[in-house]
Amino acid sequence: MRHCAWNTECVWKDMYHPIIDGLDVFRKQLAAYPGEFSERGELVDGGGRVLLPSSCLAEISTLNVAYPLQFCIRSWKGVCYAGVLEFNAENGVVIMPLWMFSALLLQPGDTVTLETCVLPPGKLVKLRPQQSSFIQLSDPRKVLEMHLTHYPVLTRGTSIMLRYLDREFIIDVTDITDEADRSVEAIFDCPCGCAGN
Repeated sequence: MRHCAWNTECVWKDMYHPIIDGLDVFRKQLAAYPGEFSERGELVDGGGRVLLPSSCLAEISTLNVAYPLQFCIRSWKGVCYAGVLEFNAENGVVIMPLWMFSALLLQPGDTVTLETCVLPPGKLVKLRPQQSSFIQLSDPRKVLEMHLTHYPVLTRGTSIMLRYLDREFIIDVTDITDEADRSVEAIFDCPCGCAGN
């Protein structure tokens, strides 16, 4: 089930994730670097998961946290949410997808605060490609669905990057709702500058 971060404006000013009674919170300040700083960069950049040091895994394993692991990543310029890909980054470092790194307006080595969180599951996700060439693919919906499996957490108001056929496509997350009577569904809006809906 896709998880979502509801309202990032509200999140940043107030409480940025629900706290569940009985769960511990793992919190760590780390130096942030984009995927290109890792051998696993291509895998990192192709999704919504980060690389963390093994020391984080050692600490998390002593805590009572929710699984699968979800993280709130904050810089003084914004907030993003992510899953974890692997625990093999250098000590004191988090390797982030380039789209996430850019969304937080980071420079290599900037400090971010990473902490575990529990996000509500989303039911309806509205996505809009920025390039009209995306809808000209033979089956853009299938491409989108295939790539979304690499994004365990989506945040309204952010843009994710998909690589397909040696091209990069930017997809905006325009809305996420929790309509209780729906199964998880993605609605595909027309690209920016394209007529119609």
